[in-house]
Amino acid sequence: MRYFRTYLAAVGLCGTFLVIILSISMGIEADLITVDDDVGAGDFIAIQDAINASSDGDTIEIGPGTYNERLTVDGSLTIVGSGASDTILDGNGSDPVVNILSGVVSISDISIRGGPDRTNGVQITRDTTVGTKNIRLSRINFTDMYRGVAVERYRATNDTIGQGGGDISSISIEACEFNNCSGSSIRIEDGYHLTISSNVFFYSKGAVSISDSHYVSITDSQIEKDGGIYCGGSVNVDISDNILRDETTNGISIYECENVLISNNRMKDVWSYIYVRSDTNVTIKGNQLHTGGIRFWEQPMFHSEYSIDRSNTVSGKPVRYMYMLRDRTIKGDEVGQVILAVCTNISIEDTRINDTQYGVQILDCEEISFKNVSLSGKFSSGFHCHRSRDLIFDRITMEGDFSSGIYSFDAKGSLRVTNSKFTYIPEGSIIRHSMPRASWEILPVGIYVREGASVELTNNDLSGLGSGVYLDSIGRVLISGSKLINNTYGIGLEKCGHVKTINIKDSEVLNNTYGIELDQTNARIENNMIRGNTFAGIKLFGQRGFELFNVNHNTITENRLGIYFYRGTGGINSIKNNDIHDNWDHGIMVLTSGDKKINAERNYWGSPDGPTILGVNEAGDRVSTEVDFSPWYDSSVSSDPELIGEEDEDDASIMYLFMSYIVIGVAIFMTIIMIDRTNKSQPPSSEINDSPDRTVHLNETTKKPRKVVRRPTREP
Repeated sequence: MRYFRTYLAAVGLCGTFLVIILSISMGIEADLITVDDDVGAGDFIAIQDAINASSDGDTIEIGPGTYNERLTVDGSLTIVGSGASDTILDGNGSDPVVNILSGVVSISDISIRGGPDRTNGVQITRDTTVGTKNIRLSRINFTDMYRGVAVERYRATNDTIGQGGGDISSISIEACEFNNCSGSSIRIEDGYHLTISSNVFFYSKGAVSISDSHYVSITDSQIEKDGGIYCGGSVNVDISDNILRDETTNGISIYECENVLISNNRMKDVWSYIYVRSDTNVTIKGNQLHTGGIRFWEQPMFHSEYSIDRSNTVSGKPVRYMYMLRDRTIKGDEVGQVILAVCTNISIEDTRINDTQYGVQILDCEEISFKNVSLSGKFSSGFHCHRSRDLIFDRITMEGDFSSGIYSFDAKGSLRVTNSKFTYIPEGSIIRHSMPRASWEILPVGIYVREGASVELTNNDLSGLGSGVYLDSIGRVLISGSKLINNTYGIGLEKCGHVKTINIKDSEVLNNTYGIELDQTNARIENNMIRGNTFAGIKLFGQRGFELFNVNHNTITENRLGIYFYRGTGGINSIKNNDIHDNWDHGIMVLTSGDKKINAERNYWGSPDGPTILGVNEAGDRVSTEVDFSPWYDSSVSSDPELIGEEDEDDASIMYLFMSYIVIGVAIFMTIIMIDRTNKSQPPSSEINDSPDRTVHLNETTKKPRKVVRRPTREP
C-alpha cells in the first residue's frame, strides 16, 4: 500500500503520453479542427460534424456558445471547450449526451446539461468489438442529469472483473463539478486504473459509486449535501484527503474490498461516517470525523483485517479500537468513539462520549460492562451491540438527539441495564439508520433489544421518548423499579410468548400514549402505577392470544382505556386485586373476544356497586360483556375493602354440592336394586360342589353362600 499512490501517478502519466505514442507509431499528423456556433467563425458550426470529419489524434476546439447536440465519439480525439462557463453542450434530454465507443479520448473545459429526462452526461460504452480505452475528463461542469459519468458493466455469460468486451485501461476524472444528479454523479463498474481527483459534488444522490474494479484512487475532492463515496468488490483502493460536509449522508462506505487505504479525510459538520463490511486488509488512519465515526457490520473472521489507530478522531477526540482484548478495566477516558471487537471481560468506567453515529460498538464480545458512562449530543445509537453476550450497563446517562440509547441485535446470554437515564433533546434533523418499523416502535427508542435470551431492566428512567423500551423476540424479561413517562409507547413487547417469565413490576408508567403494549406475550404485571396514558394503560395485541396473563396489585387510573384486549382474550387471564377506576372510556375493553371470558374478579372499579355494563349495571368503570368481574371490592384494594358479590358465589357452590349429593344418592340406590335382583335369580340349591376338597353351603338364615373347608384327617 505504501507505493500505491506512486503507482497510480505513473499510470496517469502513461495515459497522458499515450496519444503521442499512438500518433508516432501510426505516422499520423494531428489536425486542429475548430467549431463555432457563429457561421464562418470556425470550420464547423456543429460539434458532431467536426467529430465525423476528424481522424485519430486530431484536436477539436469549441468556441463559446450553447450547442444543442448529442455526441458519439468513435476514435482517438481531444475535445476542448472555451471554459465551462462559456461552452455549453445541452443534450435536451438525450441519453447519453456524450457516448464514447472507442479510442483514447480527452474532453475538457465545457458544461454538459442533461435536460428534463435526467440522462447520463458522459457514457463509456462496452461491446465485444472495441479495443482499449483511455478516457480523460477534466474541468467539466455536469448539471441536471441522472449520472454525470457512467461506465456500465459488460454483460457477458462469463463476466469477471476487468474482462469482457471493451476493456478500459484507465479513466481519469479531474477538476470536474457535478450538480444536482438524481443518481450517483460517477458510476463505474468493472474499471481499471481509475483516478478521480479534485472534483466537487453538490446536491446529488451519491458522489462516487465504484463496483468490481482494480486500482481505484478517489482523492482531494469536496462533497457537499450529497450521498458520499461507495466502493464495493474492488481491489487496491485509496480514498484519501477528501472533504465531506454540510449534510452529506453515508460518508465513505466500502463493501467486500481488498487492500484498502482510507486516510486523512475530513467530515465536517455532517452526519457522515466510515462504513466497512466484509473487507480484507483495511487501513483507516488520520481521518477527522466530526460526528459520524466508524461503523462496522462484520462477522468475527473479518475483525483481524482492520488497522485502526488513535490518529482517527471524532469531534476532536480519539477513536479507541480494541480487538481480541481480555481482562481489562479502562477508566477516566474521554474519547470520540469506542469499538470493541471479539473482546472478553472488559470494563469501561467513568468515560465520556460526545456526538458520534455509534458512540460505542460491541461486536462478538462476552462479559462487557459499562459503569458511569455519559453520552451527550447527536447519536444514531449510543450503544450498538451485535452478537454479544452478558452485557451490563450501570449508571448510564444519555442526553441529546438520538435514535436509540441502547440497541442490541442477536444478543446471547443476558443484558442488564440498571440505574440509567435516557433523555431526548431534539437538536434539529437527525439521520435514522437501520431501524425496523413496528406499530409501537416510534423513534427515538430508549432501550431496543432484538432477539436475545434475557433482559433485565431495573431502576431506569426512560422518559420523553418515542418508545421507552422495545423488546422483540426475547426469552426472559424483567422490568422493575423504572420510570416510563411521557413517551409515545412506554413498553413494547413483541413475540415474547414462549417463555412465561416476563415480569413488569414496581414501575411508574405515566402519561404515555400507550403505557404497556404486548404482542402474543405471556406476562405478569404487578405493583405498577399505570396512570394518565392517553389511549391505553395496557394494550394486548395478538391474534393467538395469551397463554398466561396476570395483572395483579396495580393502580390503573385516568387512562382512556385501562386494559384493552385488541385481538383475542387468550387462555388463562387473571386480573385481580387492582384499583381500576376513573378511566374515562373503559376499565377493560375487549374489541375481539376469544374462546374464554376474562377473569377480572376481586378488583375495585371506582364504585361500591362494581363496574358499569351498559343496560345491566351503572356504577364504576365500564367493562365489556366478556369480562367476569364478580365478586368485586367496595373500595381501594389498599384500604382493607370488603368483597361484594361473594355470597352469590357461595350460594352457587352450595347448590352445586347439593345437586352432586342427589346424583350420588340416586346412583347408590340403583346399584342396590340391581344387586337384589341378581340374588333373586340364583337357583334354589342347598349345596354347590366347588371342588373335591371344598363344599359351599348356603346359610339357612341369610341365604348367602357360606364356604365350608374340609380339613384332611391325620394318619394315626
